[in-house]
Amino acid sequence: MASGTLIPLYQGVEHTAASPPKNELGYPSSINSVGWRWESPAGSHILRVWPTSGGVTALVGENKAVDGVIGLDSETGREVWRYRIPGRQIIANISGNGSNIFIEHEYRNLLDKGVKNMELDSATGEILKEFSSSTEELNQENDSEDVLFTSYGQLFAGDGERVLIRSESVPRSDDGYDWEYRSESGCEVDATDRDEFMKSIRVISDVVLVPLNCSVPKRSDATEYDNPSKGHLVALDARDGQVKWDYTWDSVKDQARGLASISIGSDGSTVRVYDYLQYARDQFSDNPVHSILDLETGEPINEHIGPFSGPQVVDFDASVIVLRDQAASAYSLIRAKNHELLGKTQSNSEPQDQTKPTLLSESLVVPSVDPQSEEHTAPRAGVDSVTVYSKANPDEPPTSIELEPGSVLLPQGEERIMIKAPGALIVGSNSPSTENSDGALYSNYPTALIGLVNR
Repeated sequence: MASGTLIPLYQGVEHTAASPPKNELGYPSSINSVGWRWESPAGSHILRVWPTSGGVTALVGENKAVDGVIGLDSETGREVWRYRIPGRQIIANISGNGSNIFIEHEYRNLLDKGVKNMELDSATGEILKEFSSSTEELNQENDSEDVLFTSYGQLFAGDGERVLIRSESVPRSDDGYDWEYRSESGCEVDATDRDEFMKSIRVISDVVLVPLNCSVPKRSDATEYDNPSKGHLVALDARDGQVKWDYTWDSVKDQARGLASISIGSDGSTVRVYDYLQYARDQFSDNPVHSILDLETGEPINEHIGPFSGPQVVDFDASVIVLRDQAASAYSLIRAKNHELLGKTQSNSEPQDQTKPTLLSESLVVPSVDPQSEEHTAPRAGVDSVTVYSKANPDEPPTSIELEPGSVLLPQGEERIMIKAPGALIVGSNSPSTENSDGALYSNYPTALIGLVNR
């Protein structure tokens, strides 16, 4: 299929697809220049950006409603494919490994109306699966809050005496499921409602991570107020639901429940887990659970690495942990394995949550914020440049890359982060050449993407 070939489907849909890419790039090891700039379609904003196996996918739309997805070559910024219905809302999700895009939207023509569901190849835009239902209205609540996606299907979950997770391929000809996982009796996820329950489960590279708290028998000297437990982080294979590994720990105190908070490393191959109740109660103990694990095996790179009573962990990978030192207005880099201090970045404006740095394999990229800027508050960050530090020797003089006025960090969930994609580090910009049709209310969303590359 030739790049940019228009595929006629039904009225209002813009769909182009492309041939599979010849080469698959890895993340850049460092960056040293602005490589490209891409503008969203006229009148639209970029509401979210996903890195994919073949590049990057931008979710675009108007008035905060997504009406299309556009796939870009993240090495050059060239548009590769698109699926868009201008002015009509769609629901889009991505699989945990970035290879598949799932789209749901209403359709209407002279003969029929209903809801169409599709699965697209994120590298080419090709429709892999497609089916329609007779539902007359789009279920806008059936978003990523309720369903998680892998390249093998959709995950549905429930919480009770046991945690239940089921995977269903898309579409199915029956009401069955491909596999299900049930936790041991007495295990639960820390959640007060369904949204929190689904957010606590993570999918990365087709590994399903489920943090559990499992009750254990009380000791003979326990009081009626004691609630001993074991914390578990269970990793499931998204293909068949089999347990890949199960990382467990005991609570430091009988009253403390083993509740895991997890985050994914910038390399996509590590996961950080810590028991935040222990962390809050026992910051000065010798062993609150605070570990970085290998995503594939569950083996700790360095078990019980905490506590960090002052600095905050802002990023990490298999080799380095980045700590935010608020007092020094700088970032410290330490070795993940033994906590050896590698160095600190130069003092800059006070580090902000929405401008946290990004680790590459050879460097640390820190957004520079103008503290005098009127836009120095979320959701805009007022970023005018990025500073690049050597990961191995952060004390060495860094290099700086100037960005165009109006550059912002991209909205992704509740964080403002730079997007690491094959061949480039992506930031957003409010294009000075494009006038936002819906006024200042939505001007926080970028209208262009900038690719920072290594040349």
